[in-house]
Amino acid sequence: MDDRSWEAFGVYQDGKSRRFSLLFTVNGGAFALLGFLAGDQPRIAFSFVTVWAFVVIPLAMIIFTQRMRDDLFVFGEGMNRVWQDLDLACPEIFSAKEQKIVRSVTRLICAAWALAVVAIVAAWALEWTGVIEPQLPYDD
Repeated sequence: MDDRSWEAFGVYQDGKSRRFSLLFTVNGGAFALLGFLAGDQPRIAFSFVTVWAFVVIPLAMIIFTQRMRDDLFVFGEGMNRVWQDLDLACPEIFSAKEQKIVRSVTRLICAAWALAVVAIVAAWALEWTGVIEPQLPYDD
């Protein structure tokens, strides 16, 4: 590869890295926030704040993760077109293997958030039906 190809490849890698960094930083921050809100309680009591925190935030993170996946695809495919238009000699940009990795990582993140929502809603349903003892907010 010539210098121009290496420079273009560096731009691609930098853009892809920044997008993945944003994806993991925002998801990690939301996870840390929910961990802080949950504290060391074995169960989370049903309230407006817990519904907002443990249902709305994970659903928003699923949407955010899907939008980031779309952004990664638009960026990768755009860079691939630029690469071909400039007729640069380099390995294939945003190959099928890279696309599969992006899909797999984002599906895994979305599945984890969905599992969190299902678990908390199931716990609240079990409390509501009387299968387990209800826990009042701030009950010691």
